[in-house]
Amino acid sequence: GPSPAGGQHDVSPARGEPESVVDQVVDGLLARAGGPGDAITLAAEWRPSPAPALNLDLASGPGSLRTARHALAEWLTQLDPLVHDQYTLQLAVGEIVANAIEHAYPPGQPGRIRLQAALGDDGVLECRISDRGSWKAPDPASSGRGAGLMLVGRMIDQLEMRHPVQPPGAPPGARGTVVTLRHRLWRPATMTSAASPALPVRAASPPFAVDSGADGSMVWATVRGPVDLATASSLRSQLLMASRGGTLPLSVDLTEVSHLDNAGVHALYQVKEQLAVYHQALDLIAAPGSVAAAALGLAALRPAPGEPQRARPGP
Repeated sequence: GPSPAGGQHDVSPARGEPESVVDQVVDGLLARAGGPGDAITLAAEWRPSPAPALNLDLASGPGSLRTARHALAEWLTQLDPLVHDQYTLQLAVGEIVANAIEHAYPPGQPGRIRLQAALGDDGVLECRISDRGSWKAPDPASSGRGAGLMLVGRMIDQLEMRHPVQPPGAPPGARGTVVTLRHRLWRPATMTSAASPALPVRAASPPFAVDSGADGSMVWATVRGPVDLATASSLRSQLLMASRGGTLPLSVDLTEVSHLDNAGVHALYQVKEQLAVYHQALDLIAAPGSVAAAALGLAALRPAPGEPQRARPGP
């Protein structure tokens, strides 16, 4: 595909007979040339067969969120997109799956959630998350809630939600929801003489952990690993315990957080609100460009002026 600025090229799989593919590439390069004196460098790479589509059938329980994210991460590794695209898709898909787990089915009546993903010929990844429950509108009175769709909508190229018509005999209110995400993938262009370089092996995410201590009158906590639907409650409890129920100011370092979704952001809002009762401050520290910094920014937890690595939850 055409190479944008920054030395990246798309992940559109080649299709058709070899002669046809070559003709398309040459025609495209000539169309982009500015004149007969221009020099064009063409780098070609032999890729393995396209990855088969991902198709998961999940139970609507908290453990399924981790299963879905790990399966998506392994599947994306076969496509070898930019790391930023991997983080973006894992966060976006995690938000939608978590929303289905929390809200699609009534308490005590679990159902099924289906996750499908496939890469199109145009290099656009399409991912569908569907359920057979009833979509629950976010409560505007609950701070930090309902931001998941906004978060996904700002990260992904296209988000579509629909409620398909259910067949006759379906339980009352069981409309079902299908959320479709579309996002164009890119991967780094590399110059190499190797015939078929192996795809890089990515390090596994560290397990969730919270370490805490005190530095004078300020309590600090360092958070590692994924902060999602499965760990957000534990994060809130441990941060409140470290701050003595919100009576002490708290600084939370999110630099080593590998995943921060809307459930984690909501937990931080809850901690902030508890500290506010005692007029104490909550400092959030996130490295610029990190997963946590992106989630905080999209959730309107903006860095304070002059402190590019810090953000305070606002009202």
